[in-house]
Amino acid sequence: MESTIQQEATLEEAKELGLTKDDFELIKKTLGRTPNITETNIYGTMWSGSFSLIHIEKWLKTLPNIDKDGGIIDLGEGIGCVLNASTLNQSQSSETNHKSGLNIDTIAQINSFRFGTIENNVSKESLTEVTKAISDSANTSKITSLEGDVFFDNSFNSTSIVNTFSVGIINSKKKGDTSGTENHLQTLDFCSEKVIKDLCSKFDLKADQFSVETDLKSIRYYSNKVQIANLPIDSLIKVNKDIVGDEKITAPAYFQESKAFNINDVKEPEDLKEVAAFLLKQPNIASKRWINNHFNTLKRTGANIGKPLSDAGIVYIEDTNRGLAITAGGNPRYIKADPQIGTSIAVAEAARNIVCSGGEPKAISTCFNFGNPNNPETNWHFTNAIRGMSAACEKFKTPVINKKVSFQDQSIIDGEEVSISPIPTIGMVGLLEDKKKAMSLDFKTKGDLIFIIGEAVECIASSEYLYAYHGVKASPAPHFNMDKEYKMQEVIKSLIKKDLVNAAHDCSVGGIFITLSEMAIPNELGFDIVTDAEIREDAFLFGESTGRVLVGVNEVSEEEFIEFMMNSGINFTLLGHVTQGKLVVDDDHFGFIQEAKKSYNSALEKLIESY
Repeated sequence: MESTIQQEATLEEAKELGLTKDDFELIKKTLGRTPNITETNIYGTMWSGSFSLIHIEKWLKTLPNIDKDGGIIDLGEGIGCVLNASTLNQSQSSETNHKSGLNIDTIAQINSFRFGTIENNVSKESLTEVTKAISDSANTSKITSLEGDVFFDNSFNSTSIVNTFSVGIINSKKKGDTSGTENHLQTLDFCSEKVIKDLCSKFDLKADQFSVETDLKSIRYYSNKVQIANLPIDSLIKVNKDIVGDEKITAPAYFQESKAFNINDVKEPEDLKEVAAFLLKQPNIASKRWINNHFNTLKRTGANIGKPLSDAGIVYIEDTNRGLAITAGGNPRYIKADPQIGTSIAVAEAARNIVCSGGEPKAISTCFNFGNPNNPETNWHFTNAIRGMSAACEKFKTPVINKKVSFQDQSIIDGEEVSISPIPTIGMVGLLEDKKKAMSLDFKTKGDLIFIIGEAVECIASSEYLYAYHGVKASPAPHFNMDKEYKMQEVIKSLIKKDLVNAAHDCSVGGIFITLSEMAIPNELGFDIVTDAEIREDAFLFGESTGRVLVGVNEVSEEEFIEFMMNSGINFTLLGHVTQGKLVVDDDHFGFIQEAKKSYNSALEKLIESY
């Protein structure tokens, strides 16, 4: 079979792969010979189709990045940092970094999981298998696994997504010459995957017979350890504009339908206590400890793990007074509703998590998970996600230093191709200049005041409340104002540096009530709050409007906190105070924290065991 896939390709075969006569002649001129059938397949994948790898590369180049140093974040004092993105089946470290001779000490990793609904047998089996695979890897590694991000949605019933972000420290100024090539190697991941699938289908081969090697200049394919292709990387990307066809991009019909959503068409429930109890048990809200406990090993010798109850995972840098804050995520529901706004929100929320933990956002890495690139709707999702990511990364000063691309995340169900919800998963790293300033999210003492920092907006769009409780699937992304978000985060940074708050937690999935509950559960304290009379109570409690952070303020800091906020120009509101354990909203008793804690901590495990 090797002889067949190594045979010289003909023009007719090239045309069958979507290449033109001019394309084929350009390939022969570039290589100085006639390509074999495998190499022609690779060029066909890169150059043809309604949305070829050339188009993908063009869009990826619009993202802000670090032009020099091969994607290394300079932390000062001779220390650098890398944040490498990978999938479950990829190695923990980027091949590019190995080839450039860098001495990277990988200190931590964080995972982002996307599973189907738990009642689905396929997705439940995938959940079990993935958890075991990550657990086995973590238990044999010295790398610390931080608590990851998990989201359940029926679009992942047939295809689960696992993205991993690994953080490495470089204690050497030696930096290999990777500029200009890093993006190509990352983009080629998808090319290799698709080529191998095509070859397996065409020649009745198995994927495990193939292997791929890359360096700074070439990509090489092997079948049963026999080289079957050897191509210069630049030739796959740097081609004449004449052979780049028009991009076929179409917005899905649901996009306009979602914009027609009106909150007034949703009846406000009479019993909001019942809604609160319902949301605490939802898989996308409830504690993920059943999953995270399998691989939160913390085995690294002298790991110096920071406070675990922060919005971001914190790892201290050994032999320094500094630390790193790491987070991963991206809400598939927001991104599907509006990929541009949803992806901007993903970057903003990652920055918010870093800031609430006491850090300064530094850079992101991303895994692009999309369906068939020949589907114009997939291309619409991708290009708009790029636009949203680019705008937010520019705003929050977080360049994109590592990218992985997957455009084959779809399944055939009942004869129809079904894509996953589009997910550009965001991994972000931030720097804590002083590890003593690390901020946790938990309420500290009865009587502490609770403030909300940021703008309150009447919005329930794309919320877990709207989707799961009301069953409304079509709505736009939540309210998002990037400028106000950025200014709010700058204020949070100052509040933490000045020691004016003793707890900080970003308001996201589940809204204010869930945020309050998550702050109350660790120390089994409660809260007594008053909602905003100008906003529907359900929207105030359960809406997921962005740009908000809840903080705890003790009696000693109260006066200085209020004075600082009055001069900040940022909206802030006194919600209420911390109680001994009772949960009170507008003088209405919502139960006790012990009951909420039990429900929140056990819900996911009970759901898994019940199916």
